[in-house]
Amino acid sequence: MNPQPPNTETAPKKKQAQPKTHAPKGRLAVALRRKKIIKAITAGKTNRQAGIDSGLSPKTAAAQVTAILKDPETQITLRAAMAKIGITDEEIARQHKLLLDGSRYLPARGDQAENPDAPRYIAVPDLQAKAKALEMYHKLTGSYVDKHEVDVKQPIKVIIRKFCSRGTPPTEGATA
Repeated sequence: MNPQPPNTETAPKKKQAQPKTHAPKGRLAVALRRKKIIKAITAGKTNRQAGIDSGLSPKTAAAQVTAILKDPETQITLRAAMAKIGITDEEIARQHKLLLDGSRYLPARGDQAENPDAPRYIAVPDLQAKAKALEMYHKLTGSYVDKHEVDVKQPIKVIIRKFCSRGTPPTEGATA
């Protein structure tokens, strides 16, 4: 009798979003990739998905697309593509205004049986939406700083004083 070999079958791996082809690096290929990214973004895809669709690695697609979109020429092209489909600066400003003026509706307190004319819901400012709108506005205008690093290379003067209790006079060399 032959002993059966051990079961070497493994669980199937999860399918990851792989690019259709790996990203080429020539100038023409880079220009084509930027066009694909802009087209995907104007179609409503995320930066990551736009990068994957244009051939970037799924692990680094979002970061690479963000870096590509920081290029001034790419920003101009993206703005023009967005204007073509009706997303203008005026439309974005209008949408921001809606977010800033937005309200949430919460159930009103009280007994509806006692006062049937009382409102069932009350409008309160949507502070979360306002905060997000303000954050986006400041990021767009460049006045938002996500991280702030300070590199100070100046000497620091440290003064050490001896303290004494109220009833005791200071010792020699100490200042009051």
